[in-house]
Amino acid sequence: MKKIFLVIMILLGINIFAEEINDVSVIKSDDVVISDENTATNEVVIEETVKDDSEEKDKFVRLKFVGGIDGEIRDNVGKKHYSDMENTYEALFEGVYRVNETYEVAMGTGVQKLGVMETSVKDYDNVYAIPLYLSVKRNFFKGPIYLKTNLGFSFNIPTDETKEFFSFGNTKAVNIKNGLYYAAGLGMDIGNVEIEAMYAVNEVSSVAESSTSGTTTTVGYYELTSNRISLAFSFMF
Repeated sequence: MKKIFLVIMILLGINIFAEEINDVSVIKSDDVVISDENTATNEVVIEETVKDDSEEKDKFVRLKFVGGIDGEIRDNVGKKHYSDMENTYEALFEGVYRVNETYEVAMGTGVQKLGVMETSVKDYDNVYAIPLYLSVKRNFFKGPIYLKTNLGFSFNIPTDETKEFFSFGNTKAVNIKNGLYYAAGLGMDIGNVEIEAMYAVNEVSSVAESSTSGTTTTVGYYELTSNRISLAFSFMF
């Protein structure tokens, strides 16, 4: 994941440098002095109207549907494969602010169903997650292709099978913890629609405890991540 973010930062730097060169090469025309007071007033009014319309278009909402097509559960400490994970499903809602022609920032939330944890014994439902995240989008050279990164927090809601998976035989003393959510990927703008491919990660950890004669003992601890490659379709309103 660190390599992916490094590549993204390099690409963003190249894009910013290229756009700065392009901006410097623009030839500025001489200022025109307007002698007619009425004409000047009308142009100011027109300019303010255009600015107001532009500001309205810079703020909008986006509805996103995401499907994970390839995923796995990893140990978050050793980064080793723990189990396979079936398809994931997400419905996300974002409030977006367009900074300029190449930058967007957004705050998002929604619901994520993080697939199924496959083991040799049986398959267990993974948690439902409610992410709260910040998203930054950067278009290449003001074109339709863009880079996007998400970073936030994952509020994890376990199912009964999730508790069974993490329980070490004691489902009543399992504490499922929240964790980070982060993602990075590439996409394309097609009018009011976004199509993107992202690599996303949710952290899920747990502590299983046992109480005997008033003494509480930790009998098991998991610190895992749900990793997947996902495809997303977004609609702007």
